[in-house]
Amino acid sequence: MAVKEFRPAKSRFKIKYKKTYLVLLILFMFVSVFCVGIRINNDAAIADYERQIAEVQEKVDKLSGENDEYTAVLTSTDRSAYYEKIAREVYGYAKPGEYVFYKTVS
Repeated sequence: MAVKEFRPAKSRFKIKYKKTYLVLLILFMFVSVFCVGIRINNDAAIADYERQIAEVQEKVDKLSGENDEYTAVLTSTDRSAYYEKIAREVYGYAKPGEYVFYKTVS
């Protein structure tokens, strides 16, 4: 009578499913790399959106200050000082007898 080689159940299990383990390991590695790539991409997008939010907030603050100035002018009873300021700064007007000098950079 021939003697059969006896392998424990544990080693038979390893041999039978070795290829399956290898395939699952490779699949897990690809999924992990894919998830890390998505995470890096999302972090970059979040940083870009935060930068855009900061820029918009600066614009909001600037325009809010200008709005406060205009509101103060519109609610004041003496608008002639504002009109004079605009005429001088924006349009370059001067009162009679005054001279307007422009500063040039050379």
